[in-house]
Amino acid sequence: MLALMAQELGDTLSSARVRDVRRSGKNGLWLVTTRADVWIDATPNRSVACISAPPPKTEKGHGWFSSRLDGGQVTSVMWLGGDRAIAVDVVRQDPIGTVDRTRLVIELGGKNTNAVLVDLDSDTVLDCLRPVTAKRNRYRELIPKAVYQPAPTFDRERLDGPIEWGRADADSTLIDFFAERTLAWSRPLVIEIAHRCGVDPQGAVGRLQASELERMQGALDDIISTPKPVMCLDDTGEPKDVLAFEPTAGQFDTFERLSSLSEGVLLVAQRRKHQEQRAQLARGIDSALSARQRFLTRKAHTLGKQMDDGSKADAAQHHADLLMAHQDSIEPRQTEIAIPDWDDPEGAEVTISLDAEKNAVGNAQRLYKRARKLRDGATINARRLAETENELTLVMGAAKLLETDPPLETLESLHGQWVTVNKMRRNKKSGPPEITPRRYRTSDGWLVLVGRNDRENDRLSLKVASPNDYWFHTHGSPGSHVVLRCEDHIDEPSRRTLEEAAALAGHWSKQKTSSKAAVIYTLAKYVTKPRGAKPGTVTVRREKLIMIEPGLLPEDDAVGEPPLL
Repeated sequence: MLALMAQELGDTLSSARVRDVRRSGKNGLWLVTTRADVWIDATPNRSVACISAPPPKTEKGHGWFSSRLDGGQVTSVMWLGGDRAIAVDVVRQDPIGTVDRTRLVIELGGKNTNAVLVDLDSDTVLDCLRPVTAKRNRYRELIPKAVYQPAPTFDRERLDGPIEWGRADADSTLIDFFAERTLAWSRPLVIEIAHRCGVDPQGAVGRLQASELERMQGALDDIISTPKPVMCLDDTGEPKDVLAFEPTAGQFDTFERLSSLSEGVLLVAQRRKHQEQRAQLARGIDSALSARQRFLTRKAHTLGKQMDDGSKADAAQHHADLLMAHQDSIEPRQTEIAIPDWDDPEGAEVTISLDAEKNAVGNAQRLYKRARKLRDGATINARRLAETENELTLVMGAAKLLETDPPLETLESLHGQWVTVNKMRRNKKSGPPEITPRRYRTSDGWLVLVGRNDRENDRLSLKVASPNDYWFHTHGSPGSHVVLRCEDHIDEPSRRTLEEAAALAGHWSKQKTSSKAAVIYTLAKYVTKPRGAKPGTVTVRREKLIMIEPGLLPEDDAVGEPPLL
């Protein structure tokens, strides 16, 4: 088939002028000429060289390929002696009369597939699609200025010459002999030759008669001299393979005759690319679904265990009721107490741990609060468990759909639904955390931001706040960081605006119940964080102190405001 492709390219490109050289992807190359365009795909184990129209998305030029080929004339196309190699010779004359004789070698040798530009005068490599260094290949080097060496044949023979049957091992099968001793062989070709001669392709070469070997040589010569390109189809009618002969051995039930070999090669290459795309999508989807299923299964198990906290809530409330009923029995700074349990038929005592710093009522209130938190948590966990189980059902449904070998459109939809979404989840986790501080407006319309926790306080004060924003915090007590935004205002904030922002700082602090809160304020550029300090801890310079009654402001009415980074 390689000889037929070389002949087809030669007939089409004879005397044509190269108009352009374009890249297509990492390993694709398009040779655009005045008579036809040649597509070269140097992807390992998926090599292609055929006549085709260039795709809409290509890149202009590629180094020496473009500078040495543009404007040149194709003088010959031949099948080289190496394994699966076609040579396109081009002669180009530059404006000052210098003649460049260049050979584009298209190597279609499985994993060693390549396109190499060789200077015929010096026999050196000018450029190649896939450079090969001495560290990667011990047989040859394909880099600029290196002497070009064809791919090694390892003492194998071309199919267009006499078959040297004497070199075969007596016990080797016919298929093994062609695989080890010939170049550009194919399994369908060997089976076809054996079928035409009535020979078993799995039989030992040493048992073949001289007449059978002679008939096989004649059958091979006939296929090479009178090629008849056909495209073999699979059970669904899709292209499966391209042969240079019409199969009669029953390997392919259906085939179509081709007017040119390039036509079939292009269709089969497109089908293989389509299949590889499907397989790649399916692998990504399967991996994403498996990872998501493992995550959701662990999450559902954890939430199921946390659902048991509902019974702990009843116990905490019961202990609080017992403490309220026996508060006179509790001594100051007592750490535990044994109280008769009125729910026990035998009146057994129950031991309750106490906070030594609290009295009986304080300990009871602590247990009541714990019971409320446990019940609220159980309600939230029940909702989250239901959402997790619903998503787990969707994941398992998508996995079953993937097993049915769905069409490409369905695979693309599943890829966007699970693979892309999982990447977005990972990117969101790896990126800076978003914050949503409380937002208020002063009576003069100034925006005030209030951190909700230590993490938000850090980002609000050190990342979100502009250098000339005003920063507020209560003096000597824990509280939220408060930032008065000044970026939308030309004038300085009034005394009233500063006091209203300070009142917010007092409200969101441990001084909220005081009649007057001590609040410090400064510019945000004077707020820094000590090395190794805990979240929410900062140092302040050039601060001023203001005594103000804690209070709230109207919340900002901005709708859909994006979170801050």
